[in-house]
Amino acid sequence: PMFDNDVIVPIVMFIALAMLILGVARVISDTIIRRRLIAAGNSGDIARMLAASAEDRVGGALKWGIVAVAAGAALVIIQLLPYERDEPIVLGIILLFIGIGLLVYYSMARRAGGGVGARIGGSGGMGAIGSGGSFSDAESRERVSATSKL
Repeated sequence: PMFDNDVIVPIVMFIALAMLILGVARVISDTIIRRRLIAAGNSGDIARMLAASAEDRVGGALKWGIVAVAAGAALVIIQLLPYERDEPIVLGIILLFIGIGLLVYYSMARRAGGGVGARIGGSGGMGAIGSGGSFSDAESRERVSATSKL
């Protein structure tokens, strides 16, 4: 069978362990970068940049929460349908619901405009710097680019 426990459990454990390691590494690296930037003395620009980064993380959590709920709904519906677990239609239903979840998130982000998750695809906090949307003048951009060389 396609979804046998001997196959799924090791794959899920590997993915969960990898995500845990990546999450801890990101927290540690963000802390080191924040300390270096604050030591450089550009706290006003740093506060705006970190606030934008926090909004991106909240938007990402919202997106994956919606996708997880959609995938869970797909699994519940599959249990109600008369199909076997290893038939291709089961995978199609799961992918269909995940796609619908992503479209729901996209419509919410577009409706929010400048709010949480509006910068779709911008999972990092540096996405807004290049567009010039987060800084009021060229001098502050130069200071951030100088401190980013730390």
